[in-house]
Amino acid sequence: MIHKFRKNGKNIVVDSNSGAVHIVDDMIYDVLDFYNPGSSVSAPWIDSLSSKYDRESIMEAIDELNYLVSNNQLFADEISYDSVSIESPIKALCLNVAHDCQLRCKYCFASHGDFGGSRCLMDENTAKNSIDFLILNSADRHNLEVDFFGGEPMMNFDVVKKTVEYARKIGEIHNKNFRFTMTTNGLGLDDDKIDFLNSEMSNIVMSLDGRKDINDFMRVTNSGLGCYDVIVKNFQKIVKKRGNKDYYIRGTYTKRNLDFSKDVIHLYNLGFKKISLEPVVIDDRFEYSLSDSDMDRIEKEYDILSDWYYSTRKIDPDLLFFHFNVDFNNTTCLTKRLKGCGCGNDYVAVVPNGDIYPCHQFVGKSEYLMGNVNNNTFNSNIRNQFIEMHKQSVKKCSSCWFKRWCSPCLASGCNKKIRNKVLECASSVCCR
Repeated sequence: MIHKFRKNGKNIVVDSNSGAVHIVDDMIYDVLDFYNPGSSVSAPWIDSLSSKYDRESIMEAIDELNYLVSNNQLFADEISYDSVSIESPIKALCLNVAHDCQLRCKYCFASHGDFGGSRCLMDENTAKNSIDFLILNSADRHNLEVDFFGGEPMMNFDVVKKTVEYARKIGEIHNKNFRFTMTTNGLGLDDDKIDFLNSEMSNIVMSLDGRKDINDFMRVTNSGLGCYDVIVKNFQKIVKKRGNKDYYIRGTYTKRNLDFSKDVIHLYNLGFKKISLEPVVIDDRFEYSLSDSDMDRIEKEYDILSDWYYSTRKIDPDLLFFHFNVDFNNTTCLTKRLKGCGCGNDYVAVVPNGDIYPCHQFVGKSEYLMGNVNNNTFNSNIRNQFIEMHKQSVKKCSSCWFKRWCSPCLASGCNKKIRNKVLECASSVCCR
């Protein structure tokens, strides 16, 4: 399976199964519209191209393509890995320490922070039991990850601090190294909290949608006020003090800002170098949901964004746009990429009452309740369902040229058109 496209004067051909990326001339690009491995030199399509290209050159092009095929760099066979559908030790935990939030974001998948239930905070004992659960189920893994999530996790700051302290202490006993991350809306931060986050969090994901009018339409307080003016100052303070440690400004674009490249540029101009802006996933009944009719505009916007990104990175190599951060040479192993995010297998979420779900996107869906850390239960049957969910078993994934690079979301599904365009733009950046 191949995928080819033109971008910035280059003809780019991606071989899906091998992962090879080729930059080709116009003739080979056109030949690939007809070529099949082992094509006959007397095939009728050769005569049709002879009016545009020299026949001898076409024959040489076919020889070159045949060479790539013989070396598994073009039209490579699908590789089947039996090791994909296996149970993995749990390595990562999404800890929903707060089912509450100061914001009422219009597109929030978590029902404005309470996940469709009552507003509540995780107690210290449940948080510690969650860490114990992770250690118990991590087998011989040394490096473990805990992401403080919500709602807004900073609303339960005292438990966050005590959880980090407990994990550091017990980690030494069990030879475990904990890496902590946090996703925050930026409200309620002060200097002491910022210093703690910068000291203890390996990565901080900060929610901001871009321009003030865009952000403040979607991300409002329970009194209907925008949050831009407060959170921008807090996020800038975090980044200024953070040094070389990881962070991302993470936003969402909707039908209201189909010109979302302007929001990325705006975030960069605010001083943020590591940016992620993702398409909204929401029911079609909302006026700001994305539809197929928006795809032409979205594709053009990614083209605009990739051009800006490429030119800006020439003078500022510290700039990173998350979805263009594709490394074709030094990526994760194929088995990991076929597995995707590990949801329900090596990654689970724990909510304030101790219930375990495959990930934060499944919270509140009773059919996916996997157990509880407070009574030491864990449903292996549900886990087995997710072990079998990988890109070789999902039809729309197995037939997609993107499959070697994406990590499909089992909860929200896959907008193949958007994902494909993102990779085209990422490929064009990498191949320049």
